Amino acid sequence: MVGTSFLLSLLFVASVAAVALLLGSFFRNGGVAMISTVLIIWIAMPVVQAVLESANVEPWFLLSYAGSILTAVVAPAYPPHLVGGGGGSSQIAIYTPYLWEGIVIMAGYLVLSLVIGTWIYNRREVK
Repeated sequence: MVGTSFLLSLLFVASVAAVALLLGSFFRNGGVAMISTVLIIWIAMPVVQAVLESANVEPWFLLSYAGSILTAVVAPAYPPHLVGGGGGSSQIAIYTPYLWEGIVIMAGYLVLSLVIGTWIYNRREVK
């Protein structure tokens, strides 16, 4: 359980670093890329996730959503995929990704961000 959480943490950190590389390829200043990464990953994505969950929409495309498997795997029992939602307008849905789903999302962010970031960086260096 702890080993799984550690490996998932490494995947999450690699995904965040890849997003930082992608943002760094857009900006010439590294500080701007770091601040943008922090604002996007730890502020914007959780806000978007909360808004979507309050509207009973699963935020399957967000890295912050995928990162919730880090704490879910160390829980005594893996939480259900959906808690709440449905009943009335006051019910907020709380989604927990399946383990495979979180891994796929994080791996997708890792690969796509690395490929696109490297391509943009190389294209800028040629000019």
